[in-house]
Amino acid sequence: METPYVVRSHAASQTHDEQPCWTFSHPHPPHASDDNMDTMSDKEDSSDSANAAKNVNNDRHIHLSFHHDPAHGAGIGCGYGALDPEVKSVASASSTIEADATSTIHGFLGSFHSVLYEGRKDNREERREKRLSVISIAPHSFSVGMFSWFPLFFPLKEPLRVPPGATVNCSIWRRSDDGRVWYEWCAEVVTIADHSRETMAGGEASTVVWGTSSIHNPGGRSYHVNK
Repeated sequence: METPYVVRSHAASQTHDEQPCWTFSHPHPPHASDDNMDTMSDKEDSSDSANAAKNVNNDRHIHLSFHHDPAHGAGIGCGYGALDPEVKSVASASSTIEADATSTIHGFLGSFHSVLYEGRKDNREERREKRLSVISIAPHSFSVGMFSWFPLFFPLKEPLRVPPGATVNCSIWRRSDDGRVWYEWCAEVVTIADHSRETMAGGEASTVVWGTSSIHNPGGRSYHVNK
């Protein structure tokens, strides 16, 4: 349970909207520009890009907070597919959804939104917008009709119970060494206690921790990808 899996989720329910984690950009050699890219051979371009990539640090870390969603992720479904805004709208306005429902988190889904090609500006176009070639499996920008990429599921060794109104915090790291790349992740479930007397007196509200996980796959002990 310390290994992320590429999955086509079916019997699942995504309980919160996706959030951006980090961005990666294709490395270009310092001298590369739109003016001279056309004159470079494929071999030169590939070699220079490979050398530029060696100097790029792609290690990342982010801490995300998934706050209580009264609609419980309605419109997102199993986490694979396009967001249905009508379902989300109806669910948000519905009085039949159990606001005090308790849920259980078994893990996290990782998706991507990728700009494969960014066209140059065309001076003949009145608006002079760049043309983009995009593929995405994130629900809010899902490439409808594409069936070749699937989410990366980060499991929790022990599922976390999420009481009504609670926030799910998640930290995830992308780490590497000279020959390997791997992910590490952990999570916690918290609520903010409402102490009216303390608040009125200028005190800080306390945090109640309902559950925490250990850091999964530390040092890449269970899973890694060779460079």
